[in-house]
Amino acid sequence: IPHRSGRGIIGVTRARGELAVAISLASLRDVGPAPAPAAAAARVVYARHLILARAPIRVVCPVDDVYGLHAVHAGDVRDAPATLGRPAARHATGVIAWQQRFAAVLDAAALFDRIAEALA
Repeated sequence: IPHRSGRGIIGVTRARGELAVAISLASLRDVGPAPAPAAAAARVVYARHLILARAPIRVVCPVDDVYGLHAVHAGDVRDAPATLGRPAARHATGVIAWQQRFAAVLDAAALFDRIAEALA
C-alpha cells in the first residue's frame, strides 16, 4: 500500500470479489511464525486466508491452516501460562485444550485495536 508502513501490513489482496488489506498476525502480535510440523513436508499445502471483520474494519490474514469454527465455552478457557511470552499473551485471554494441543484464545477487542492502529 503506497505511503503505508504500519506494522503488520503486507499488501492488498482480493477477498470475495473485493480488495482488502492483508495483515500478518504474527507481525501484528510481535511473535514469530510457528514452526512447520514435520508431517507438513509430506502433504500438499495450499495458501489459506482468514477474513477478520468488525465494522468498519475488514482485513485478510494469511494462515497456516483453518480447522473450522468451534464454539468455546467460557469455562473451557484456562489462564494463559507464563511461558506463553509477553508479546503473545498481550492479545490472548487464555488457552483451550484442542485435539491434544493447546490453542490461544485471542482477545478480539485488543486485536482489532491493534489492526486499527496499523491501518491508521
